[in-house]
Amino acid sequence: MKGILIFIIACIAFVITTAISFCYGIWVSRLDFWKYSVSIDQTINAISGPLLTKVLLKDKTIFPFGDMDKTISYNLGKNKQFKNLNWVGLLVCNCLHLIDKNHVAKAYEQNI
Repeated sequence: MKGILIFIIACIAFVITTAISFCYGIWVSRLDFWKYSVSIDQTINAISGPLLTKVLLKDKTIFPFGDMDKTISYNLGKNKQFKNLNWVGLLVCNCLHLIDKNHVAKAYEQNI
């Protein structure tokens, strides 16, 4: 029960401080969207790791998602390299490729 309460407080703090920091970043200083997007991506990977592993991978035991220090794109790139993505994982890779050419391969090579 204590863990759920701390999680809820952390989520509320995240929403409030992110909104304020975003506004501050736009109006006062240069907002580093790349740094923020990597941080959010890592958070999603850590929280949604088991779901992403189930939905995107063929073999759930090889290179699963969930590492809080890695992005989803890194995991996609690594699993693509080892041919461990199912059709949904490949679809996600192809969508990212439309936005940024070779996105998952670059993320894997750059270790982010």
